[in-house]
Amino acid sequence: MSASGKTQENVQGVAGGQGVGVTPAVPTAANILDGQRTDVATTAAATLITVPAGRTWIGTVAISCVATEAAAGAAVAFADGVLTTAGAGVTPAAGAVFEVQALAAANAATGTVGSQSAVFGSIRLVVVAPGGNAVTVQAASTISGGSSKVAFSAIGELQ
Repeated sequence: MSASGKTQENVQGVAGGQGVGVTPAVPTAANILDGQRTDVATTAAATLITVPAGRTWIGTVAISCVATEAAAGAAVAFADGVLTTAGAGVTPAAGAVFEVQALAAANAATGTVGSQSAVFGSIRLVVVAPGGNAVTVQAASTISGGSSKVAFSAIGELQ
């Protein structure tokens, strides 16, 4: 018996006092699903990844926004990225699931120094497609003023 009052069998398990190793399954290449896109102008929602009918995708999505306004630029620079789910019966329900924004202030008309803002965000996302149809994760951007861009990425595994 150990000092804690537990027998060696209770501490290590009942498999003859031996630990049982578990090796995680390695995903097959066919089950790895990813997508990436960079926008430098406002772009309507377009597919980043497609989850096949009856499958679940578990992964990470990320958005990086950079808003840049040049010296003497008098407009506010804006970069906004939105990820949505789309398709009949998709879970989470069709609509926005993640958004990131960056703003850079307007500068004096006679200024010599520009302004910039960079914002990055990522989340874990689970998307479930019903048995009857595929569903998508879509990316849309709104970009105005200055020289700005939005980058989207998704990487994960089909279950």
